[in-house]
Amino acid sequence: MKTILIVDTGTTSIRCSIIDTIGTVIKTFSVHHPPLYYCDGRVEHDGFSYITHLEELMGESSLYVNQNNHSIIGVALTSFRSAVVPVNKEGSPLHNMIMWQDKRTDNLLDSYTPHLDVINNKTGALISSLFSSLKMQWIRNTIPSVYKDTYKLVGVQDLMIHHLCGVFATDYSLAGRTSLLNIHTLSWDKELLDLYMVEEDKLCSLIAVGSIVGSLKKEVALRTGLCEGIPIISSGGDQQCAALGAGLLDEKKVVANTGTGSYVVGLTKTPSIDPQKRVFCTPSSLPGLYHLEGGMISTGSVYRWFKELLSVDATSHIDFASLDELVTLSPPHAGGVIVLPHFKGSGSPYWNSEAKGTIANLTLSTTRGDIARAILESIALEIKENVSIFEQLTSPITEMRVSGGMAKSAIFNQIQADMLQKKVIQPYNTETTTLGAWINAIVTLGYYSNQEKAYYAATQSQDPISFTPDKGLLPIYQELERKKKELVAAYSLILKGPH
Repeated sequence: MKTILIVDTGTTSIRCSIIDTIGTVIKTFSVHHPPLYYCDGRVEHDGFSYITHLEELMGESSLYVNQNNHSIIGVALTSFRSAVVPVNKEGSPLHNMIMWQDKRTDNLLDSYTPHLDVINNKTGALISSLFSSLKMQWIRNTIPSVYKDTYKLVGVQDLMIHHLCGVFATDYSLAGRTSLLNIHTLSWDKELLDLYMVEEDKLCSLIAVGSIVGSLKKEVALRTGLCEGIPIISSGGDQQCAALGAGLLDEKKVVANTGTGSYVVGLTKTPSIDPQKRVFCTPSSLPGLYHLEGGMISTGSVYRWFKELLSVDATSHIDFASLDELVTLSPPHAGGVIVLPHFKGSGSPYWNSEAKGTIANLTLSTTRGDIARAILESIALEIKENVSIFEQLTSPITEMRVSGGMAKSAIFNQIQADMLQKKVIQPYNTETTTLGAWINAIVTLGYYSNQEKAYYAATQSQDPISFTPDKGLLPIYQELERKKKELVAAYSLILKGPH
């Protein structure tokens, strides 16, 4: 049986999945791989460990396919975005990888405020320490000896691709998270490079999502047991692949991926820049299309926080299923309780790093279920606000598809349907990032003519779960939205302080 090996590199783990040519996952191998968190806001990882674990997982995968009379006809990669590691000409890391959530460059943000319009119009993004450009500048300014010896500044997927086939290349979906890519021309932008003080020759070559970058090197093949010369494919960034794997194939759908935080992703045919700078625009995993993205920093993590708060010790432990059951006992609008889930600042659409989490309108009759429901409603409401922005920029959206850890919660999915007044679809396969990477790879290898046909081939035998909105709840949630916006405005004034 012919299979493709999908390498999915997440923030805390690396997974290798063996998938056949009709989308069936045969076997998955994984390793826990968390980064190092420092109290001053730095988040780093050992770049060499990515290579070590990659080869270990590929070796396990190769042994499995050989024992089961399968063959691997290609390796496709997807990963988290916006990390940076400087490497030499051989591709060896010269410093720890600076992770996407690293905060060391926050002190540089204000100096770029005068350039916000230029940055936003060219990149579709805002000024943020999230993106790669400021991390690259930090390396240049803070460790000049490392920068001097740097041949390329790469992300984790670029690092792995070079290790496998010897080519320094990055696809548009990954480059779109650097703040250096002009999304209109799909090229490195000279004005942005000068602004962020990054030399173009230290960046990877740009390629389309789904490109065959090269072929597996002999020495890697010998160490892992895979066949020399099999194609290496860059399937795109993790959020783009997750959206594709969840079925985001046209502008009438949107995907909400909720785990620790939430990403809301929509499609647009051309670069669509939000004049109010609330959401991002970035190259899609689909050829020639773009994604609108709204990112919320703390969503599922707030629900987890509340669960753990209720679990005082081992004898009073409460799990998510039990917490969801408490939510079902609370009415819509949670007895008047309102939550602002900004426990680590607010992301899209408010973008206030100083914002704080809030639980308002508590009374002596408030229950644990009321607070739990209010948390879920607050997440769904911010998702709705992002979807409404997408509709302003593109066209009406009729359906939302959900993915991520919280997509397994039926009550949360129903709340999302009621809040948005749109049908919510929970795909059968919740590992949408891996599926999206497989879709791009299998199309590239010629088994299907386009991504839509590949998606339906992989999911046709799976029955998704559908959640239909209760139209009677529309006025209740409209009132909640009005009160929530008043609360956000009030707290913004408090944070600004007296004038």
